[in-house]
Amino acid sequence: MIQSVSGEAPLPEVPPFPTHVLPPIVHRYVSDAAHAIGVPDDLVAVPLLAAAAACIGSTASIVLKPGFEQRPILWAAVVAPPGSAKTPALDADTRALRELHYEAWRRHELEQENQPKENQDRTHKPPPLEHFFTTNATMEALPPICQDSAGVLVERDEFGAWVKSFDAHRGGRGGDRQDWLSCWAGKGLKIDRKTSDPLFILHPAISVVGGIQPDMLGQLRNDAGRDGFIDRIRFSYPDVSPALWSDDAISPEAFTDVLTSFATRDGMMGTSRCT
Repeated sequence: MIQSVSGEAPLPEVPPFPTHVLPPIVHRYVSDAAHAIGVPDDLVAVPLLAAAAACIGSTASIVLKPGFEQRPILWAAVVAPPGSAKTPALDADTRALRELHYEAWRRHELEQENQPKENQDRTHKPPPLEHFFTTNATMEALPPICQDSAGVLVERDEFGAWVKSFDAHRGGRGGDRQDWLSCWAGKGLKIDRKTSDPLFILHPAISVVGGIQPDMLGQLRNDAGRDGFIDRIRFSYPDVSPALWSDDAISPEAFTDVLTSFATRDGMMGTSRCT
């Protein structure tokens, strides 16, 4: 049993996470990582689903009926107290995206270096950089990131800090929360600014993941407002205990399989690709 946020009554025991429904590649990685880090499967599986959603992004969708199409967009927060290894579990989940972003960055730099010198002037636009994740980006910075990326994961070690950052640079008088509600729905973005060219992203796919302490849930509810924003967040609140040190590690084969699935964007969730 775990205590409720208010401390007044114990919460019911959490059933085991249904890892058996995951594709074999994902199941193996979740089991390996959870065992090596010393955490429940939930702390690995839920953020990994958000990372997979961001990687798939606009490359695949489910057509529920004509005119109703859904792309993978997931906001996920794992709830656990300090010392429960939330951050190592999150690092294990976003490791593949970091590898992919590093490779994309290397290709981007190499393409810039190989550009003919006569094209390296102020009018020449460098080749676009595909993004896979960001750890801190304003709402204004996200559309350019999404323009050349299938999907993007906003990774915040402290989930509450993401919500607190809304309109931080505008004295709390902006519309960041409303803009994020539109992003959760996958609505197209058209940005017009006097000082830059217009941007249009037909299918933005921005997922968000992070961890939060139980005592901060009430503050998160207050900061998120009462317009349905918090209802869009998928919370995972497993039974945890302090993580103990272990010499076990994630097998290289398990990580390579997940990395390959993320890189190809095919079969990572055990379904065929559809657009």
